[in-house]
Amino acid sequence: MERFGRFKINTTFATERTFGNPMALTKKEKVLQTALKMMAEGGFNDAPMSALAAKSNVAIGTIYHHFKDKEDLSKTLFQLCSDKRNKALASSLHGNGSVGDKYQNMWKAAYSYYTQNKSEHLLLEQFTQVPALKKIVSAGSKKMTTELEQFFKQSIKAGKIKNLDPAFLMATLLASASTAVYHETSGKNKKWSTKQLEELAQMSWASVKAK
Repeated sequence: MERFGRFKINTTFATERTFGNPMALTKKEKVLQTALKMMAEGGFNDAPMSALAAKSNVAIGTIYHHFKDKEDLSKTLFQLCSDKRNKALASSLHGNGSVGDKYQNMWKAAYSYYTQNKSEHLLLEQFTQVPALKKIVSAGSKKMTTELEQFFKQSIKAGKIKNLDPAFLMATLLASASTAVYHETSGKNKKWSTKQLEELAQMSWASVKAK
């Protein structure tokens, strides 16, 4: 445990590199790393396979050996970033505490993850908000780990959280944390204080807490 993003959370997953040591990347990892940067900075349409090959210094034939097409590559990248984020959230559930405490810890973990992994945040938001990209990852993509899903299902069964689809509850949490990050990084807005972030986590919890 350490101070991380102004919250004290487990950082086992939150701080690990998405692609490991840059000096020891496989060609597939180089392509994914380059695609992440290009899509985060310019969007899906600004990352053609030809440019991806040039910037990653990987032959386009090799790229197609690893990925069927650009949609396949994008889906793989989305899942990689989504899994990394979800592991950070799941790690925040470990330990004692009420359902409310654990939910708020997840919110804080999401906020910290997005703050510390800006490219992944931008990419994940594109795949959440852009209809054409949502379609790419809608089939077969795992949106949350079993541990996260079980947390919501068990909390609903115990009458602690509103009886709503766990996927919707997860999306609500992530959207709130993402909005908080965008607010403090969009120009003139000041960074949230620790007290304000605690209040935002509490607000998110209040929106899903069973009455």
